[in-house]
Amino acid sequence: MEKSETGNTYAKLANKAYLKPSHLKRHEFIHTGERPYACPYCGRRYNQQCNVTSHLKNNWCRKAPNRPEKKKITRKRKNKQTKTRMELMLSLMLSL
Repeated sequence: MEKSETGNTYAKLANKAYLKPSHLKRHEFIHTGERPYACPYCGRRYNQQCNVTSHLKNNWCRKAPNRPEKKKITRKRKNKQTKTRMELMLSLMLSL
């Protein structure tokens, strides 16, 4: 951690300046790959606490107790008794 002439703390790797050392520490997690914040339900880890919060708020966590159930999407199947246009034309031609 180094300070510039203006008093800002800055990172050497990213060439960015921060007013508070805590902001620099938070930024360094990007470069180090450290993920100190974990989801309490599924254990997925993040480099910032706000990412854990959005993980829970947006219902991305499948193990969270307050997550609403997803509705199963069912597709309508074609009725086997209905004939396609081509089949109808063939049957008409054969009957002639």
